[in-house]
Amino acid sequence: MELLFLLLAFTGGTTLSFQQVVNASLGLHIGSMKSSFMNHVVGALSAGLLLLIGLKTGNLFVGKIPFTYFLGGCVGVLMVAMCNFAIPRIGMMVMTIFITSFQLLSSCLIDHFGWLGAKSIPFTFVRGIGIFLLVVGAFFVFTKGRTRAYDTC
Repeated sequence: MELLFLLLAFTGGTTLSFQQVVNASLGLHIGSMKSSFMNHVVGALSAGLLLLIGLKTGNLFVGKIPFTYFLGGCVGVLMVAMCNFAIPRIGMMVMTIFITSFQLLSSCLIDHFGWLGAKSIPFTFVRGIGIFLLVVGAFFVFTKGRTRAYDTC
């Protein structure tokens, strides 16, 4: 079972990188927010098609779901637009390193405090060292491997 989750993580990471590059390229042609809009329209249509052909997970009743759980779509639109703007200027690798580093930081806070219904997993010193090393590594990649590609955008 663990192998399945590792495979899903590998597939998710690979497809996320592909999606970000494709969206950023579209953003260069039509603008960051317009490409984010198109990304989400196509995504919604794709999800609707999968639901129509039978990939159901239950009834679609949203009456008793807390409002905050629907903010993911809004955040997704902003995230795609930010990536669409930044990736052509700083590159995919640097953007991914910083996204991952700060995602880990915020994930630790969410886990530690159990925010938004997440299981509470206490923050430990070892986790702190790991995150610190990732952020320091991201800094070195950004400052030492930086090109001037953003000057041409």
